[in-house]
Amino acid sequence: MACGKAMVITDCGGNAEIAGPAALKCAPADHPAIAHALQLLLSNLALRKELGQKARARILHDFDVRTTARDLRIAYREVLSGSASRV
Repeated sequence: MACGKAMVITDCGGNAEIAGPAALKCAPADHPAIAHALQLLLSNLALRKELGQKARARILHDFDVRTTARDLRIAYREVLSGSASRV
């Protein structure tokens, strides 16, 4: 994402939450869907550029060092104060 490249991801392990609208999503182990998504990207320069730009923008906005440090600080404060939600 930081390199501004289009992605094909499987919707597991938090990938969908991280990528948001910046990737083509497929079900895990759905090999035909993954192959189709890859073929779509290979054949569609405009889509590759669009998804790459979305990926780069998402990283810069949601995952920069300041945002990450702020979120980590909030999480630590919640844990240390005992107000963290239990999963």
